[in-house]
Amino acid sequence: MAVAAFFTIITNMVASGPEWGWVQGVSIYFSIFIIVSLAALNDWVKDKQFVKLQSLVKDEDIPVIRGKHGATQSVNIYDLVVGDIILLDTGCRVPADCLLLDGLDVKVDESMYYDGQREATSKVVATEENYSAGPDPFLLSNSLVSTGAGKAVVLCVGARSRRGLQEEKLDTESKTPLQEKLQNLAGQFTKWGLIGAAGVFLALLVNFIIRTSTMEEYQTAGKILKGISDMFTFAITIVIVAVPEGLPLAVTISLAYSVMRMKDDGILVRNLDSPEMMGRVDEIITGKTGTLTKSDMKVDQFYA
Repeated sequence: MAVAAFFTIITNMVASGPEWGWVQGVSIYFSIFIIVSLAALNDWVKDKQFVKLQSLVKDEDIPVIRGKHGATQSVNIYDLVVGDIILLDTGCRVPADCLLLDGLDVKVDESMYYDGQREATSKVVATEENYSAGPDPFLLSNSLVSTGAGKAVVLCVGARSRRGLQEEKLDTESKTPLQEKLQNLAGQFTKWGLIGAAGVFLALLVNFIIRTSTMEEYQTAGKILKGISDMFTFAITIVIVAVPEGLPLAVTISLAYSVMRMKDDGILVRNLDSPEMMGRVDEIITGKTGTLTKSDMKVDQFYA
């Protein structure tokens, strides 16, 4: 549009004179400035809202033993430091790489790190008596405590933890089915917008050739330049209008809003993609505590 406005200024000044020929082009520049400023302001406000919503979704506390007196306090998982002693229970996520200090029947689901592993891994405190047997006292961050409870000391946090190293290798461009459909839809809009812009440009070009070849008043240099400028302006406008630039951001904000609504209803969701997935769920089966501790369910007993 800026290029079209520049040509509009030149052609209008040639056709109408320098006194008023600049008005239309400058008006286009002024309109572009207003539209870009409002769009940038809107994106900035939405980005701040998204960051706030995302920080609330990630807000999770865990009981930690700190200080000389060994008092238990609630600490956000992102405020953990090496040396903190955390209390683990069934159904909780291990917030950092830890070493088990004390525990009873602790089993951890580490299937996210080991492909094909379905059974929970038993974690045993390492002592001088069982050292020769090769116990496994290490807890990997973001793994799920399937059964048991215990205490563990934090060994590694942040980007150097197992979770941080895994997130660096993740494909950040992966999309959910809804986002893929919307991306395809946006691609179709762009494709047909380009086709429509090309069709309009050709139609205007044919009309322009007919007018300039049959009417003498359109054969002046100013009229020819203005006609060419108008054709490019119409074509560029169609392309700009056809591309849905705000669609991905609108979807992201909608998912974040859904997460917060679910949190108000007592449903804690940690991923923005979860509301989309939950929209296709008919029934949810949980244990007595209402905690989903495993990714698979099986029939234990059946009464006819």
